[in-house]
Amino acid sequence: MLKLAGAAILILCGAMAGAAMLRERRRSLVLLEELKSALGLIGGEIELCARPLPDIFRSLSRRGGTVGAFFFAVCEGCAQLPAGEVWQRCCGELELREEEKCTLAALGDVLGQYDGQRQAAEIESVRRRIGEFEQRRQNEIREKGKSWPMLGACAAAMAALLII
Repeated sequence: MLKLAGAAILILCGAMAGAAMLRERRRSLVLLEELKSALGLIGGEIELCARPLPDIFRSLSRRGGTVGAFFFAVCEGCAQLPAGEVWQRCCGELELREEEKCTLAALGDVLGQYDGQRQAAEIESVRRRIGEFEQRRQNEIREKGKSWPMLGACAAAMAALLII
């Protein structure tokens, strides 16, 4: 009886682990969507209004959530270091895949360095790449999202069979 209870708990934990994977993918999808939106605002503010980067970051830090915290950290760092360098450091701390972090961090090379039109063009290029990442993530969730909890439960069930 105890072995059956242990097996049931193991299967439940496996299903929960699979569901946690799905939640993490959805959370990073939301982060990508919010970053893409914020980049659009940054590009417009730089090109059309010529606002200083710390002011733009400060206004974006009020958004709340992970994106707000990211822009708050960038804004705070701008007091001591150049905006591009702070941007690159903060991008490395985001909970995204390495390719996504590197794409975002590449903006650090141009932020605050060139004229507004060049910065806006680079930002738009990164926005397009983020859109591609976003689409891939949506497809991944659509194709595999329902199977992750089941896969976790099946793997745990196989382990439970070894116990029994």
